[in-house]
Amino acid sequence: MYIVTFYSFKGGVGRSMALVNVAAELARRGKRVLVVDFDLEAPGLDTFDITKSDERNRGMLDFVSDFLKTAEVPDVREYVYQTQVNLGGGKLWVMPAGSQDGEYQNRFRSFNWSGLYANHNGFLLFEDLKAQWKDLLKIDYVLIDSRTGHTDVGGICTRQLPDAVVIFFYPNEQNRLGLSSIVSQIRKETTSPLDNKDRRIQLHFVLANVPDLDDEDEILRNEMSRFEESLEFAGPSAIIHHYDSLALLDQVTFTVSRRRSRLAKEYVELTLAILRKNIEDREGALAFLDEYRRRGRADTSIRDIDAEKQLQEIRDNHCHDTEVLKRLAAARVREGKPEEALSILTEAIGTGTEIPDLLLRRAQIYSLLKQTKQAIEDLKQVMMSADATGVELGTVIRMLRSMQTDWVNLVSQSPVLDRLEPDVDIIRELQYSPETLPLAVRLLWSWLADVKDEFQRDTLKNELSLCFIGMGSYEDARNIISEDKLDAGNPNIPAIFNYSMALWGLEGVVPTVLLRRIADLTNDYNESRDPNNLQCLSLVHGLIGNIEVADQFLNRARMMNLRRRASSFSCWSYLMVSVNDFTEDLDEMKVSFRGERVISKFLRRNSTKAPDPT
Repeated sequence: MYIVTFYSFKGGVGRSMALVNVAAELARRGKRVLVVDFDLEAPGLDTFDITKSDERNRGMLDFVSDFLKTAEVPDVREYVYQTQVNLGGGKLWVMPAGSQDGEYQNRFRSFNWSGLYANHNGFLLFEDLKAQWKDLLKIDYVLIDSRTGHTDVGGICTRQLPDAVVIFFYPNEQNRLGLSSIVSQIRKETTSPLDNKDRRIQLHFVLANVPDLDDEDEILRNEMSRFEESLEFAGPSAIIHHYDSLALLDQVTFTVSRRRSRLAKEYVELTLAILRKNIEDREGALAFLDEYRRRGRADTSIRDIDAEKQLQEIRDNHCHDTEVLKRLAAARVREGKPEEALSILTEAIGTGTEIPDLLLRRAQIYSLLKQTKQAIEDLKQVMMSADATGVELGTVIRMLRSMQTDWVNLVSQSPVLDRLEPDVDIIRELQYSPETLPLAVRLLWSWLADVKDEFQRDTLKNELSLCFIGMGSYEDARNIISEDKLDAGNPNIPAIFNYSMALWGLEGVVPTVLLRRIADLTNDYNESRDPNNLQCLSLVHGLIGNIEVADQFLNRARMMNLRRRASSFSCWSYLMVSVNDFTEDLDEMKVSFRGERVISKFLRRNSTKAPDPT
């Protein structure tokens, strides 16, 4: 259970409205939330659209009064009610200020809070109340609406009960001076009075009711600087701007009914700030890790809460949560602590879930540490896992290829291959090397046997033709390309190009008629930004003798390749190649166009005799 007090030194900053909206957002995220109205002088937490009740409910003041009458701690369930509004997966309870009958104000004014603590064990009463919230109601988050100013009740709300205090303020001198002593007192609460354990109340500073105006004279900025220096914090947890809407009169909950509004988004940001400080909550731990990754250790708000301690507590509290451990390991890698990341992932593997993904992540760290043998062992386990996915297999192939091991034989034995759905990305990974093209062909044939969708079949056939040409099976490539793709009435340019390359390899003669046809049909490709398209057009014009045009396409292909900074398919090699290898292919093409005959790399690789270029 995590208790958060919403406090402001002065009123008029929208504190209660913010509390209800945060409560709704937490409930929407599946939390069990209790809102407590401790603003006994001016209660009203039970008047909002999601907290209303048709009954006259007893509440906090009645709870304490009944305790004084009987000298026994009452059952808290008699002083709360559950709302009936559907907020998603969570639930919302309300503990109002008290029964709003004709005697409420008299009861409130006559109540002696100092006497409660001095003579009736008030401290233990509220400790018991906290225990009931946790044990009887099973609450995840308690949000307390506190009185303003310096009060006895304020001390209960800001120092005894909470794990965190959200301090709302409008940036003027009155609030700055008033908050100074309050904040100082909260920060002095460093140990728990019950067990003397370390205790730090987290502070959230929220700039509230801020005019949505241009701060051209930096008035707001200068005031904020004074607040940050005086109250010793670095930037607000959230900023809630002034919002003009008649919906405020109806006290609607914006995070429920107007989620797309700017105000709702600001309340969601505040909710996330609160979650990030509660790392015992799984969602809070994940939110903290995400923010830690995004902003890093240089961020002062993260440094302020002792990031190293927080990270260790996350590891201790969520040692059986695979997703938390994965993100924690990633954070450690980015910090330059791969050895600790290895330890965390090994713990995560022990949870018995998402094993292939965890092994893959550990293999990547082993690879980073140049521990190739250990990396390969993890990759082998991924390939042999019945739970591995195609995406994971693709990563395994990519990693094994870079390790220069007997990866072709390893991959061909993986049971994952036999249950893969059609996946062009896997084929791309297998097109980097001539040795794995037969494996790609095996997969493509098996997929074609089951695929009925015509577009998908055409896609797989196109990939199959690329693999056949790359491995020198030119007749198979020619046969797989449907005749209708070559129809002059409805030509398919990629199919015609691949058919031409297959004929070139099969007959040893440049198919100039087909290539001239491609040159006449490719106006739509002239402005392409794809390096492969531009390279293919260069090869077409180079083979039919248009050297100047071929050079133009080569230069554009070179520029787009460098700009893209990613691997591409090369029609010179008929393989997937890196940026550098693609550049080398382009250089070789340029030289070849000016030689006695053009012989592509895939032809040289697959043929013992050079084809006749005529």
